[in-house]
Amino acid sequence: MRLNKYLSDAGVCSRREADRLTEAGEITVNGKRAETGMQVESGDVVVVKGKTVVPEEKKVYLAFNKPRGIVCTAEKREKNNVIDYLSYPVLKEAISKDDAALNRLFRAKYSVSGLAVVPGADLPGGKTR
Repeated sequence: MRLNKYLSDAGVCSRREADRLTEAGEITVNGKRAETGMQVESGDVVVVKGKTVVPEEKKVYLAFNKPRGIVCTAEKREKNNVIDYLSYPVLKEAISKDDAALNRLFRAKYSVSGLAVVPGADLPGGKTR
Protein backbone atom coordinates (compact mmCIF):
# COMPACT_ATOMS: atom_id res chain seq x y z
CA MET A 1 0.00 0.00 0.00
CA ARG A 2 1.29 3.48 -0.77
CA LEU A 3 2.55 5.39 2.25
CA ASN A 4 0.15 8.30 1.78
CA LYS A 5 -2.85 5.96 1.68
CA TYR A 6 -1.58 4.12 4.76
CA LEU A 7 -1.36 7.39 6.69
CA SER A 8 -4.75 8.53 5.44
CA ASP A 9 -6.38 5.22 6.40
CA ALA A 10 -4.74 5.44 9.83
CA GLY A 11 -6.34 8.86 10.34
CA VAL A 12 -3.03 10.71 10.58
CA CYS A 13 -3.57 13.14 7.71
CA SER A 14 -4.85 13.43 4.15
CA ARG A 15 -2.92 11.86 1.27
CA ARG A 16 -1.76 15.26 0.05
CA GLU A 17 -0.61 16.24 3.53
CA ALA A 18 1.24 12.91 3.77
CA ASP A 19 3.06 13.73 0.54
CA ARG A 20 3.98 17.18 1.91
CA LEU A 21 5.25 15.67 5.17
CA THR A 22 7.25 13.11 3.20
CA GLU A 23 8.88 15.82 1.10
CA ALA A 24 9.68 17.77 4.28
CA GLY A 25 11.41 14.71 5.76
CA GLU A 26 8.94 14.38 8.63
CA ILE A 27 8.21 10.69 7.98
CA THR A 28 10.40 7.64 8.45
CA VAL A 29 9.69 4.02 7.60
CA ASN A 30 11.72 1.42 9.48
CA GLY A 31 14.15 4.13 10.58
CA LYS A 32 14.83 5.44 7.06
CA ARG A 33 13.58 8.69 5.56
CA ALA A 34 10.42 8.06 3.55
CA GLU A 35 10.13 8.85 -0.15
CA THR A 36 7.04 10.02 -2.00
CA GLY A 37 5.16 7.08 -3.51
CA MET A 38 6.94 4.42 -1.48
CA GLN A 39 5.13 1.24 -0.47
CA VAL A 40 4.62 0.11 3.13
CA GLU A 41 3.71 -3.34 4.30
CA SER A 42 2.26 -4.87 7.42
CA GLY A 43 4.93 -4.84 10.08
CA ASP A 44 6.67 -1.69 8.83
CA VAL A 45 7.28 0.93 11.53
CA VAL A 46 6.03 4.30 10.30
CA VAL A 47 6.90 7.40 12.32
CA VAL A 48 5.41 10.85 11.64
CA LYS A 49 6.93 13.84 13.45
CA GLY A 50 8.41 11.55 16.10
CA LYS A 51 5.22 9.59 16.78
CA THR A 52 4.76 5.97 15.73
CA VAL A 53 1.66 5.39 13.62
CA VAL A 54 -0.60 2.59 14.83
CA PRO A 55 -3.47 2.07 12.38
CA GLU A 56 -6.88 1.30 13.84
CA GLU A 57 -8.16 -2.20 13.28
CA LYS A 58 -11.35 -2.14 11.29
CA LYS A 59 -14.12 -4.09 12.96
CA VAL A 60 -16.76 -6.12 11.21
CA TYR A 61 -20.08 -6.93 12.85
CA LEU A 62 -22.40 -9.62 11.55
CA ALA A 63 -26.06 -9.97 12.45
CA PHE A 64 -27.14 -13.56 11.94
CA ASN A 65 -30.66 -14.91 12.20
CA LYS A 66 -29.83 -18.55 12.93
CA PRO A 67 -32.33 -20.95 11.43
CA ARG A 68 -33.25 -24.23 13.10
CA GLY A 69 -31.03 -27.05 11.99
CA ILE A 70 -27.80 -25.06 11.83
CA VAL A 71 -25.39 -26.26 14.51
CA CYS A 72 -23.11 -23.80 16.32
CA THR A 73 -19.87 -25.63 15.81
CA ALA A 74 -16.80 -25.31 13.63
CA GLU A 75 -16.52 -29.08 13.27
CA LYS A 76 -16.20 -30.01 9.61
CA ARG A 77 -17.79 -33.40 10.24
CA GLU A 78 -21.04 -31.60 11.16
CA LYS A 79 -22.90 -31.15 7.87
CA ASN A 80 -24.87 -28.08 8.98
CA ASN A 81 -22.18 -26.18 10.92
CA VAL A 82 -22.61 -22.43 11.29
CA ILE A 83 -19.19 -21.59 9.89
CA ASP A 84 -19.88 -23.22 6.54
CA TYR A 85 -23.42 -21.86 6.54
CA LEU A 86 -22.22 -18.26 6.96
CA SER A 87 -19.22 -18.71 4.69
CA TYR A 88 -17.67 -15.49 5.99
CA PRO A 89 -13.82 -15.42 5.87
CA VAL A 90 -13.18 -13.30 9.01
CA LEU A 91 -15.42 -15.57 11.04
CA LYS A 92 -13.80 -18.72 9.66
CA GLU A 93 -10.31 -17.46 10.43
CA ALA A 94 -11.07 -16.35 13.99
CA ILE A 95 -13.03 -19.46 14.90
CA SER A 96 -10.40 -21.76 13.43
CA LYS A 97 -7.95 -20.24 15.94
CA ASP A 98 -10.29 -20.56 18.93
CA ASP A 99 -13.17 -23.04 18.61
CA ALA A 100 -14.33 -22.22 22.15
CA ALA A 101 -15.12 -18.72 20.88
CA LEU A 102 -17.98 -20.20 18.89
CA ASN A 103 -19.60 -21.48 22.06
CA ARG A 104 -19.14 -18.14 23.79
CA LEU A 105 -20.68 -16.36 20.81
CA PHE A 106 -23.69 -18.41 19.94
CA ARG A 107 -24.50 -20.82 22.78
CA ALA A 108 -27.43 -21.96 20.70
CA LYS A 109 -28.56 -25.52 20.27
CA TYR A 110 -29.59 -27.31 17.07
CA SER A 111 -33.31 -26.68 17.53
CA VAL A 112 -32.97 -23.01 18.50
CA SER A 113 -33.38 -20.15 16.06
CA GLY A 114 -32.90 -16.43 16.53
CA LEU A 115 -30.66 -13.42 16.12
CA ALA A 116 -26.99 -13.47 17.05
CA VAL A 117 -24.78 -10.40 16.66
CA VAL A 118 -21.25 -11.49 15.94
CA PRO A 119 -18.47 -8.97 16.56
CA GLY A 120 -16.02 -10.07 13.87
CA ALA A 121 -12.89 -8.30 15.10
CA ASP A 122 -13.42 -9.38 18.71
CA LEU A 123 -14.35 -13.01 18.10
CA PRO A 124 -12.04 -14.82 20.50
CA GLY A 125 -13.12 -12.66 23.46
CA GLY A 126 -16.42 -11.37 22.11
CA LYS A 127 -19.90 -11.93 23.49
CA THR A 128 -23.40 -11.68 22.13
CA ARG A 129 -26.72 -11.12 23.75
